[in-house]
Amino acid sequence: KVAPLVAQLFAAPDRAIRYRLLSSLGEMIDHLDDDMINDKIFPECMNGFSDSNGPIREATVKSLIFFVPRLKAKIVEGKVIKLLVKVMQDSESSIRTNAVICCGRISGQLSPAVASQTLAQVLTAGLKDPFAPCRKAALQTLAACSTVFSDEELATKMLPQICCRLVDQDPNVSETAFRVLHT
Repeated sequence: KVAPLVAQLFAAPDRAIRYRLLSSLGEMIDHLDDDMINDKIFPECMNGFSDSNGPIREATVKSLIFFVPRLKAKIVEGKVIKLLVKVMQDSESSIRTNAVICCGRISGQLSPAVASQTLAQVLTAGLKDPFAPCRKAALQTLAACSTVFSDEELATKMLPQICCRLVDQDPNVSETAFRVLHT
């Protein structure tokens, strides 16, 4: 009963409505069927990635943790992953940070090859980000998702980047890098 109204509201151009829907998606997603999410709601939600309003873009990124488990693999691998990687170039530091966190949280919903490739791209960008909380989030995400990577990938791709963060100018980042190495 609620699903058609939610789909209509996601299509509305009013940013306040869209922001509120995105922010409360976790509370209502279980009341929506998969077809409605895949065919009507998520296509409207994708517009939020290119919105000029930072809070809308950020809420859109955060909403992915609720959308991805319900989306078809074709949509996730064909659209969502590309959007997440692209968001790592956003001008807003909090959006990049949330993209790193989101990528880690949805990695379990992805095929192993896609998860490894996507995490490698997003974490590499996050570890080089000028915003210290983003670098710290990338390290924490790497620690939480390290099983996604092969031993060779960890040794050749991720470990050198962790080592660079050991001497990070921000003490919170360098301390996190030391903790990651010990795990």
